[in-house]
Amino acid sequence: MSSSPPDVPGADLHPRRQSVRDELETCRMSEGGPASTPESDIYTVLLAIATLLVLIATVLLAVRSQQFFGTWLPFGGA
Repeated sequence: MSSSPPDVPGADLHPRRQSVRDELETCRMSEGGPASTPESDIYTVLLAIATLLVLIATVLLAVRSQQFFGTWLPFGGA
């Protein structure tokens, strides 16, 4: 089926699987090669939104803590 010798891993693969494997090997980035630029900044936007929500939740928690316990840190010790 394949032109590679039988002792090579994957030599017994179906021709279609071998071509997929070849495609994957050619798509791998070579070490030290340039990084590809992303098409969009969606992950940066999601990270900014998540950070903003965590900050808002922290402030709201501190305010509620002040209302209930009379201090910003309810578990502050003695």
